[in-house]
Amino acid sequence: GDLVGISSYALTTEQNDRLLECNHKDMVGLVVEICYKRSDKYPIRVDWINVKASHDNIRPPTAFFFRELKRKRT
Repeated sequence: GDLVGISSYALTTEQNDRLLECNHKDMVGLVVEICYKRSDKYPIRVDWINVKASHDNIRPPTAFFFRELKRKRT
C-alpha cells in the first residue's frame, strides 16, 4: 500500500485523457494490487482517495504502468 500520485508521463498518454478532467495534481492514490504476469500491460491497480472531477460521471483510471505513477513523499 504505497501512496502514489500521477507522473507527468501519465498525462501525456492517450489512455489517461480522463486525468486531465480531474484534479490530477492533488490526487492521492493507494496501490492495492501489483500483478506480476508478463501479459498484463498495466499491472498496478490504484484506489484514488481525493478525486474531484469536472463532471460526476468522470472516474480516473485505476490501472497503470510503473512510469505513470510516482510515490508521494510524506
